[in-house]
Amino acid sequence: MLRLPTDLPAATPTIAVAVVVLVLMVSALRHDRRPTRYLYPAAATLLVVGVASVAFVVGMMTIDSHAEEAVAASRAGLDAAASGDDAASVAAFTIADRAFAAAGRTADAWWMTPARVVPVLAPHVEAVREVSAQGRSLAELGTDQAAVLDIRGLSNDDGGLDLEAIADLAPRAVAVADALDEAGRVLDETDSPWLVGQVTDRIDSFAVEIADVAPTARLAADALTVAPALLGADGPQTYVILVGNPAESRELGGFIASVGVL
Repeated sequence: MLRLPTDLPAATPTIAVAVVVLVLMVSALRHDRRPTRYLYPAAATLLVVGVASVAFVVGMMTIDSHAEEAVAASRAGLDAAASGDDAASVAAFTIADRAFAAAGRTADAWWMTPARVVPVLAPHVEAVREVSAQGRSLAELGTDQAAVLDIRGLSNDDGGLDLEAIADLAPRAVAVADALDEAGRVLDETDSPWLVGQVTDRIDSFAVEIADVAPTARLAADALTVAPALLGADGPQTYVILVGNPAESRELGGFIASVGVL
């Protein structure tokens, strides 16, 4: 039973071993001359599991409330950042940070310790700890970046772009993109067949929020990294502009009707 195939359906090895152990225990009790000596350990085990279960239910209800607030605030922060409202973005990410922190503190509370060692309950607590840590890291980063980023400040008084400001902004954008990629990876790995639907729904909702913005964040980071050189920071640049005419279609697109030099 300890060498079951690894490609069995989820939880099958655990259920199989539990059945075998139960059969062995029943057989042992039938042949034991003093079966009552097992009552106290069994009662103690049931008591520990019962207390852990009650604490787990109370803790998960509290965590669910914090998680809902955190995800909603994160979404609001991302929307505000996308629209250029830095103040609203900072406020929303601050709320998300506090909510994720509250969820993490509940998962790490001393009265949740029994649940961290009870099968089935332990994966839920660990998943909450992982997601809360990633959520708080992103919220803190969002708060810090939104407080200092000024997209409007990238243009100068002459109507051009401040290349030094763009160069300073690039590392921050890379840090945001890296953090989103790391959070997405952790959420993908935070998976267990024992997780109930309410927990997986929260994790999936958070993962969707990250998946929606991660490609855009990476594209922005890449663009800001190469933008100064493209725009002449290292010397004058010359580009050719090809203007297609879709009215004269060709196999791979419109006919190149005009050529310009920038």
